[in-house]
Amino acid sequence: MVAKNVPIPSLGFDTSENLSAAHYDYLVSAGFKWGCRYVPLAGQSSTANGVIQPAELANALARKLGMMFVQFARTSPITAAQGAADGKAAATYVLQTLKAPNTTCLWCDMGLATRDATIAYVNAWYQGTIDAGMSPAAAGVYFEPGVPLTSSERFSLINLHRYWSTARDHARGNTSRSPAS
Repeated sequence: MVAKNVPIPSLGFDTSENLSAAHYDYLVSAGFKWGCRYVPLAGQSSTANGVIQPAELANALARKLGMMFVQFARTSPITAAQGAADGKAAATYVLQTLKAPNTTCLWCDMGLATRDATIAYVNAWYQGTIDAGMSPAAAGVYFEPGVPLTSSERFSLINLHRYWSTARDHARGNTSRSPAS
């Protein structure tokens, strides 16, 4: 398995549903070039519904789909210690279970929390991914709508290299750096 860039622009998907070979055949026939699938939180079963399994990843790769990964959003506790544990768990799953390269994009799905808790959790999550062996440039964060950080704060206070937010955040002026930056 190798990490490589996918064409931009291209059609991709993000789903927390487990997908079969037939699902991947359909996605390819519909023009999809890449996908984003979920990995478990610290303490979450690696066989929980929605967690990508090695056989599913093999189905996607056999169809030449580019793949990246996102960890399920934690609802509580949102602390630095939990962020570090979750980041390490995500990276360990990607590297050891899925056997993906350490340069593969790995996203933190950040739900709603206080400003300070968000900063502490995401920065610790990032460090946890590095401590587990991911490349520092591989990690990114997806901010759920309503995360209490401005675009400037996201850029200056979060230590990640990749940022992703919803169009709704952009409409309210909460823009962030592009995932490609």
